[in-house]
Amino acid sequence: MLVLPKMQNIRGGLVLAGSTGLAFRTGSEIVFAPLNLMKEVAIVKETGPTKGPLPAVQVSNPNGLMTIGLEANAIVYDASRDQLYAALGSTAPKLANTITALDAKTGQVVWSLNAGSDPKTLALSGDGKLLWVGLDGAGAIQRVDLSKPAISSLIPLDQGFAEKIIVMPGTNDLIAVVTTDKAGGTRIGGVYLYSDGLALPNQAKARVRRIAVGTEPGVVYGYNDESTGFELFRLLTDETGFREAQQLKRSIDGFRVDIVVAGDRIYSSNGAVVEAATGQLVGTNKAEGSVAVAVNPAANAAYYLLAKQHRLEAYTTDTFVRSAFLDLPKATEVRGSLVLVGDSALAFCAKKQIVVAPLKLLKAGAPGGKDAKSKLLTSAALEWRTPWVIWERWVRVENSAL
Repeated sequence: MLVLPKMQNIRGGLVLAGSTGLAFRTGSEIVFAPLNLMKEVAIVKETGPTKGPLPAVQVSNPNGLMTIGLEANAIVYDASRDQLYAALGSTAPKLANTITALDAKTGQVVWSLNAGSDPKTLALSGDGKLLWVGLDGAGAIQRVDLSKPAISSLIPLDQGFAEKIIVMPGTNDLIAVVTTDKAGGTRIGGVYLYSDGLALPNQAKARVRRIAVGTEPGVVYGYNDESTGFELFRLLTDETGFREAQQLKRSIDGFRVDIVVAGDRIYSSNGAVVEAATGQLVGTNKAEGSVAVAVNPAANAAYYLLAKQHRLEAYTTDTFVRSAFLDLPKATEVRGSLVLVGDSALAFCAKKQIVVAPLKLLKAGAPGGKDAKSKLLTSAALEWRTPWVIWERWVRVENSAL
């Protein structure tokens, strides 16, 4: 298959040009396409769930905190089925190299699919129809049809290994994929757009590892957490792939920092909150040591997972005040991948377990009784701050107004 650039008035008349190409007419030109430009398309062969009795998984509920005895690389939540999907890697003690569905209320296994070599990252389409899987043991991705459920054969990547996948808004078969140069690698290979499993020609002209989407069609946000440039981009797409990279203001900094988009803002895992349209810093949440963030705009809440402190913290999205927290058991070795489980819980990956924390367990206020605040930045406060000052120093105010 060969994905063609956008053309006007294709008129047909496809003919063989010898043994090396194809030719056809448009409204104003004749197009010759060499056959050596065409890429092989894998024949999709789907496989269903593992046959036989479903394996028993240890589930415990100490003090209302549900722990599921599976070691996952990533999890996502499907609201339409009230299920968690877990990517269980090659070193997982149970159900290694599978995508496993779990009942979000009981933690028990619903089904499990063999998923190739070391599934690492997951992305669920907004309509709940498709689950995309990135592998760390092969330069490939896979697609799970959740209505069956069944998993496709490997879809080869043009370059590298899948580090991150997101599904474009309003679609289920158009995905953006961040690749690395090798399995488990840290060197970014590129960001590509795939349509129905086929790579579109134009990769992103921005070097980013972290990507996220909101509700705006055709727009991807990307952040460079690999080098001290710490650039933030708004990446525009069309039918050929990525067509433009708009660099936004530098208001987020730090290595190993992830981003999510909620409403008209971008939230970083280390507490920065910026305008999605411009990158302008509007405030910070003092979530020091956070490794992951999840946002529920309807509940006016941003949640952070603090690994070293073994804690979940909630902040208001309008006033940037820490509103609630939950101290986690010290034995919980946090891995990240914080997701909202509807409006009632948070889930994340830990060593040898998946943890589901009901929001009702969070205590109002802040640990130790401190009313920690990270206030909204006013326009006047922003005017005199140069970009390098914003990068060098977060403006945080505790127990006082700006």
